[in-house]
Amino acid sequence: MVDTDLPEFTTLLDSVCALLSRGQYTPSDASTILFFRKLTRYAMADVRRALDLHVERSKFPPTPAEIIDILSSSDGRPETEEAWAIATQSRDERASVVWTQEIAEAWDVARHAFARRDEIGARMAFKEVYPGLVAEARRAGRPHTWLLSEGFDQRARAEALRIAASAGRIVHGAEHLIALPAPDETPLLLAGPDIANAPPEARERLLAVRERLTAQSSELSADAAARARTAELQREAAAKVDAYLNTTATA
Repeated sequence: MVDTDLPEFTTLLDSVCALLSRGQYTPSDASTILFFRKLTRYAMADVRRALDLHVERSKFPPTPAEIIDILSSSDGRPETEEAWAIATQSRDERASVVWTQEIAEAWDVARHAFARRDEIGARMAFKEVYPGLVAEARRAGRPHTWLLSEGFDQRARAEALRIAASAGRIVHGAEHLIALPAPDETPLLLAGPDIANAPPEARERLLAVRERLTAQSSELSADAAARARTAELQREAAAKVDAYLNTTATA
């Protein structure tokens, strides 16, 4: 949260405390500011959801520790089995996968076993590494981030982004790709036609094709930038995995 979230946070906290204490208690200004400071590393939307969950689960006004526990255990990161199912989608190089940083890092360890056709070993490696990465991220207060691992099939990429959007998952760095249309399937003309001397009807069709090709060229430029960002994130993930493995090896 940022300073501009303090008014909303104050209103929410006062409402929750008043509700659970039946109007007998609302925190002081000093208590509210201290409470707010303990949660500044979390997004306002996540804090709002945590306060809602607290109201469902408790009969008493919340403490910062209780809200942090909720934020840590329900921060939007998939559980291990769901994370594994997401990770295995990347076996198909044509597929685009929307996953979290922790899934990407754990898969980077597991995929080596998959390359040896050892699916059981890959699953075990993933299930061993992923929970530790999630726990580390939660201890550090890092919010989860959804990333796009882009495959070769642009139509599948668009579908993966639409599914993620419908699930409320905001894909970091790929917002501009969600609305892109699927690639045009009009066959490309191998020879450059003489548009100027073509019959009027044919000329109009050829001009339309040229406009589509120009538009697709712009889309490909955007795709290239997105792929470069994805490659950078994957390199960062690999470095983090190496550091994690080194830490566990020396522990």
